[in-house]
Amino acid sequence: MKDMMTKTVYIAGALLILASGAFGQTLKKGDRFEKMSFKNGNGDDLIEIDPTKNKLTIIDFWSHSCSACIKSFPKIEEYRNAYEGDVEIILVNPESADSTENLFKIRTWIEKPKVKMISGDRVLQNMFNVNGRPFIVWIDSTATVRAMTDGIPFNKKNIYRFLRNEDFAMNEHTKVTYVTSFFDKQFEHDLLAYSYLAKHQIGINNGAKKHRSFYERDITLSGGYSVVMLFQHAFEEGDKFDFGKPWSIVLKCEDSSIYKVPESREDYDSWREEHAYDYDMRVPLGKEKEKYKLMKDDLHRYFPIKAHIDTIQLPAYVLVKNQNRDMLKTKGGTPINTFFATPKMANGEIISPEKRQLVNQPYEKFSFRIKSLVEIKLNKPFIDLVQYKGNVDVEFDELTLDFFTMEGLVEELDRYGLSIEERIMPIPVLVLEEQQ
Repeated sequence: MKDMMTKTVYIAGALLILASGAFGQTLKKGDRFEKMSFKNGNGDDLIEIDPTKNKLTIIDFWSHSCSACIKSFPKIEEYRNAYEGDVEIILVNPESADSTENLFKIRTWIEKPKVKMISGDRVLQNMFNVNGRPFIVWIDSTATVRAMTDGIPFNKKNIYRFLRNEDFAMNEHTKVTYVTSFFDKQFEHDLLAYSYLAKHQIGINNGAKKHRSFYERDITLSGGYSVVMLFQHAFEEGDKFDFGKPWSIVLKCEDSSIYKVPESREDYDSWREEHAYDYDMRVPLGKEKEKYKLMKDDLHRYFPIKAHIDTIQLPAYVLVKNQNRDMLKTKGGTPINTFFATPKMANGEIISPEKRQLVNQPYEKFSFRIKSLVEIKLNKPFIDLVQYKGNVDVEFDELTLDFFTMEGLVEELDRYGLSIEERIMPIPVLVLEEQQ
């Protein structure tokens, strides 16, 4: 049985490369990866990359700033356990030894995968011309580089296919190209309307270099939006409505996979090629207030969906007064707001104010914080029927906000003459109905 302990090798000055002509050479799909070994600066652990010893070798380039990479760590553990003996996964990142150790030490919720890890790397990064992360290199048992992809194809289903020598397509990692507009000759074949509605262009990011003077006239959605997401953006009209909650959109159709992002990331690649879109629009001067109406018209014109806002009865949590006396009114003084503070790390310890305060602050800030807690933690709509006007003074224990329980919230609210109740309430929703 293989050693289950994590082997981490930090390149810190003394780097040993044992390879036959591979060093200094940029590898591409179809090239051979020669066996390589690395050792850390103190001369201890030697780590070997020898693809001939496994049916599949995965080199996973990640970095501390890549949230998608870090979120994939539990999956890496799953794949290692499922295919132990057939698959070897090696994590490679550019940050130093100390920095990487501190990442796992301070952010204790990030569990280090029990696989080989090389930190402080430049050699492998240059060898594969890594230009973004996650960057996954697939190498077979003949040491042939079979693919270089982003993180999406790196899933259990594709590993299984690879081990069975099945033919399947994987999108190669594409360097992101930033453009000022999709209205360009190279994208003309996908243009669907005067405002740009097109199949998603993988590796293209539109809008990053747009001139700021056009922002109020523009709607730019790139990165692969589902039909549901497009309608959601149009009907939210900026921040006028919020249809981002699980209960906020009602989709009536025969096959929802056409219109919404699949729950399984393993199906995302094939879904994205067929059902993901980019949208870009610039309205004329003087038409800024009409841009969301024009976007709705575009979407209704090209998709068999009739969309409208409706109100339905749903279980909800309701904030109400439980006594007539005003226990919220501010006493004035210097405004203070620590109600939205988040715990911080210092010297390996969590630093957080014991009391969270709103002093001489608008009631709306208090209401918004309670709404966020309830809707995220309890997954139901929140309605504030108090509708208090003016500034307030409120103080909650930190545990109520950082380690939410309904009992704790009820106790805190009661001190201010407030209660939270479950009721059936009319809730605005966005209805998307497929048209035959």
